[in-house]
Amino acid sequence: MSWGCASKRVNRWRRYGELGLQDRSAAPHRSPHTTPAWVTERVEIWRRDCRWSAFRNVQPAYT
Repeated sequence: MSWGCASKRVNRWRRYGELGLQDRSAAPHRSPHTTPAWVTERVEIWRRDCRWSAFRNVQPAYT
């Protein structure tokens, strides 16, 4: 364990006690630049209709 990680955990323990030592989620609390829901929905429909995987969707157009 690095010094930075150990320091962070000790500080959490000092501040929150035993609760501070529990595993925490790394997921962001919010995502201001999230892809709009309508775009996500259209891409999912397109992938199902064309039966394309995510890998095929991101291939460069110039190849």
